[in-house]
Amino acid sequence: YLGDHALHGILYDAHYEIIETNVQDDHASVLLVHHYEGTDRGYPFPYKVELKWVFYINNKISVQTTITNLSQQPIPMMDGWHPYFKLGESINECSLQFQHKGMLEYNDALIPTGAIVPNEQFNNSALILNTHLDNGYLLDTKHPKCILENEKYTLIIESNSAYPYLQLYTPENRKSIAIENLSAAPDCFNNKMGLHIMQPQETWNLETSYQLINK
Repeated sequence: YLGDHALHGILYDAHYEIIETNVQDDHASVLLVHHYEGTDRGYPFPYKVELKWVFYINNKISVQTTITNLSQQPIPMMDGWHPYFKLGESINECSLQFQHKGMLEYNDALIPTGAIVPNEQFNNSALILNTHLDNGYLLDTKHPKCILENEKYTLIIESNSAYPYLQLYTPENRKSIAIENLSAAPDCFNNKMGLHIMQPQETWNLETSYQLINK
């Protein structure tokens, strides 16, 4: 919890059980499972989440998320990842590009107002330089790639249509950038922006991948 709001999820420190590992010539994978019992008073709905991490020989990692509603009632659900990336000494030297339909308007508490503001930034590749980012965007899901690169590396982040939102954050030290695939906007339980209502025993599948290319 940050002040009056909980801007991040409840599974960031959850323990997962390894239920399967697999090794092939071109990849290896591990399947993890966590059963959430509805113990947080802010989210009293049980569900199961499975994560399948696949590690490929071409410097690509994918993560497939499968969520199952174990409740006897419909439950509100969103999913997201919060990874940080560092390609060099400073993020200022990197360029960023992703196709989007506008930027989420936030209030002073970083809660979306519900409006999507027209914005062209990063639709074409642009240097980050000293731009401070703590912004959310509505992706063009027909072109879901987000590309971060500098003189040495290209990082390609690609998600399926279950992640139509992208959140960017640059820490004050400018050494890295958070590029977060989200299935919904922050505070979606209230604003309903991307909120997914899971029916009893429904299963929901999401996937994103990260590939690092050495130039």
